[in-house]
Amino acid sequence: MSGKKRILDYKIVGLGVSTGGPAALHTILSELPKNFPVPIVIVQHMSPGFLAGFVKWLQGDVTLPISLANDKEKLLQGHIYFAPDQKHLSIVENGGSLFASVEASRKPSSFCPSINVLFESLSRIGTGKVLAGVLTGMSGDGIPGICALHKAGHYTFSQDIQSSIVSGMTKEAIESKCVYDVVPLDGIAKFMIKQLQGKIT
Repeated sequence: MSGKKRILDYKIVGLGVSTGGPAALHTILSELPKNFPVPIVIVQHMSPGFLAGFVKWLQGDVTLPISLANDKEKLLQGHIYFAPDQKHLSIVENGGSLFASVEASRKPSSFCPSINVLFESLSRIGTGKVLAGVLTGMSGDGIPGICALHKAGHYTFSQDIQSSIVSGMTKEAIESKCVYDVVPLDGIAKFMIKQLQGKIT
């Protein structure tokens, strides 16, 4: 892990998660307040055809609105956006606002949607504007992306190994030394709120 530093003025939160994600995301998102001050974008690896049902299930226990991201959609404060089935989600900044870019993969990939695609797009947003985390999962997707975010001066974290249902992703993230904090699952919502406390009123 790198040395601690405090970054303020976040514009967005990004999360990448694979195996074990539905339960982990339910734990985190259900604890966030309705006045959460920035959009949240998520890549969840899931078999095609199940994501819409998962989003509907989540919405039953989460106060923030949740949807699958649409291409060219402006991201709104306190909304949660998932990358759609078999589409990559990138975030672009235009005129001070953030927009979703959704498109099919242009090359063969083991992961579509890809955490790396999302994280690498977030790394290009102004320095210190992104809070991004790697959660439970077995794949290596997201590790180059979290390191790109770290290198660009954003604040990065990982779920801890002990609370990860599958610890492949979190172990790699921690060993990469590209995360500032390692947080147990039951503390991630509070951690996110604390990081954004200057924006939550």
